[in-house]
Amino acid sequence: MSRYIVHLIEDARDSSENDDFTSETGIQDREFIRYLNEGQQRLHNKITQQHPRVFEKDVTYTLSRAQETVTLPDDIHVKNMVTQVEYSYNGSEENYYVLNATSMRNRQSGIQGTPSHYFVRNNKVFLSPEPNDSSASLRVSYVRRVNNLGKRMAQVDAVTLLTDTISSLTVDVNSVGVDSTSLERADEYFTIVDSQGNIKMNDIKFDSIDTSTGVVTINSSFTFDSGETIASGDWLISNRSGSSHIDTNLTDMAERYIEQFCIYKILKRDSSVDSQEAMEELGLLEVEIVDSYKEIPNDVTQIPQINEEPWF
Repeated sequence: MSRYIVHLIEDARDSSENDDFTSETGIQDREFIRYLNEGQQRLHNKITQQHPRVFEKDVTYTLSRAQETVTLPDDIHVKNMVTQVEYSYNGSEENYYVLNATSMRNRQSGIQGTPSHYFVRNNKVFLSPEPNDSSASLRVSYVRRVNNLGKRMAQVDAVTLLTDTISSLTVDVNSVGVDSTSLERADEYFTIVDSQGNIKMNDIKFDSIDTSTGVVTINSSFTFDSGETIASGDWLISNRSGSSHIDTNLTDMAERYIEQFCIYKILKRDSSVDSQEAMEELGLLEVEIVDSYKEIPNDVTQIPQINEEPWF
């Protein structure tokens, strides 16, 4: 289990000899957070280039008749990293089958039938031909991006949830308080996580947080997805897809790498002669970590059957 980001910052400060700072002098926490995020994103990119399925995620859409496109999720990596698309004419799990990837040249707008192909363009999946079923489902597998690392902004004191809206939410201003710096940088959104940084509710749009009463005013346009929830004791992380801990799909070695990446950037910023040694260590760690994600199957891998027609 990875550590809270503040502990990574403390260790990075010790290693780079940047313990002395105030709100106006020295290197601020937000710069350490930026470098930790850069390290996590770099490692994510390196892993997905060779092992894209490590960060694979599924999303299911309910389709209407003649619906040609669906919009890809906000957390997709690089906006085009779709690994598989499946179609079910009635939404039943047993009726899903894999669509073949094609290009825009084979687009069949206005023609309805049973979809056999798809292509990705402008953050949308296009079906070809358009479905002629009224209760179909589409399951898209894609590579997600990593969550944004951030400090805890406040802790949930009390919450009331309705079907898909937050009726009321207050944060603890007595024993915990509100991190005003994180609040200023929240950009109208925050994420709810548990004590280990697991996201419980994402992309919450808010209007204000009263730092004296703890009352959070949620924007009237916000609704949460099925399965999302909030409980007393959860934490607010500023911005969308935020987390207080390194992504759960990264190994323990990855935490060491991300911390070392941050230290390297700080040393380089300080023009330290130790930055070259830190860079060399990073390179070795990077190769070792990426190699550790190689899939080593323990069973016999069958040749996939592409054509379902009888071969005889």
